[in-house]
Amino acid sequence: MRLRGLFVKDVALMWRNRLFAIEALIAALMVLVYHFALPETFDTASTLYATGDDALVQAFAQAGSPGIVVTETREALEEAMRGDPTSYGIVLTMQDGRPAVELVFHGNEPERIVETAMLEVSAMLDGGGRETAEAQIRYVYGHPLDHKLPFRVTVLVALLLTEPVLLGFFFAATMIFSEKEEGTARAYSVTPGSITAFLGSKILAIMLLSVLSAVIMTGLTVPGSVHWGWLAAIVVTGSFMGSALAMLLSAFFDRLSAAMMPLSVVLVLMTLPMAALFAPSISPIFMRLLPTWHQMFALRECFFPTGRTGVIGLGILYPLAIGVAAYAAASGIFVRRLKD
Repeated sequence: MRLRGLFVKDVALMWRNRLFAIEALIAALMVLVYHFALPETFDTASTLYATGDDALVQAFAQAGSPGIVVTETREALEEAMRGDPTSYGIVLTMQDGRPAVELVFHGNEPERIVETAMLEVSAMLDGGGRETAEAQIRYVYGHPLDHKLPFRVTVLVALLLTEPVLLGFFFAATMIFSEKEEGTARAYSVTPGSITAFLGSKILAIMLLSVLSAVIMTGLTVPGSVHWGWLAAIVVTGSFMGSALAMLLSAFFDRLSAAMMPLSVVLVLMTLPMAALFAPSISPIFMRLLPTWHQMFALRECFFPTGRTGVIGLGILYPLAIGVAAYAAASGIFVRRLKD
């Protein structure tokens, strides 16, 4: 009963302060950008690295575009590609008197990009009057993705990934510091009510706002291409984790201005995995340990299911576990500091 009353109070305050209207407006603007400003695809110029038989490579470079970069060895080619996520490579050798072509990709390219590269290479070699042996394809990183999200859907996944975390962080921190400055938090600490309910009501209110935003953005963009149940679970757990982490950090400070630096650092860390959405070859170990990394792939699974339910499970349970731990720690710290 006490939690319900606090929840109703927090929702009423958010409504009175027009937070619901602001969030709905932001989501609507994102929808307009999605439909009228973002292209369906987004291709950037790719660097082509070439190595292999000297005569073939030189002939290929002369027949191709000026952007071809020749490397001494295959190892140098792959090393250069690792530092250039939009590149691809070609290894040219002679087999039975005919040029043999091996194309090297990162493994995240759409199928049409691979096919286009093969056609371009064949055209350049055939232009030199050389009949080519059967082309081979090799991937520097793993294997090609089964599904390459359209650029607009990729941006939508990024928004759904960051929106709950951003919303939870800033709204939770703002609400907590507002209660501290007004003395409400300290006054509540001397009542029979628990700090757990005091913090929990705010998290529930922020979750409601996060779900509203996700429903608007997804419902007005790709409503028939998403698993709504899994999407709601990912958004709710992301919002819970973001809110709980913000509350944990806020427990150590008395003013929002003093807490902005640690809040900003944690927020930047949690949103770093977005880089892998646009350049999948960016995947350092520390980034793969972040909960938002797993949320990102869980969201991908919501839009293009491949049957890997374990990906969705990890994208829900990992943030949930971090949120529970942060929530418990924040409650304990608030109790001790408010009694001081």
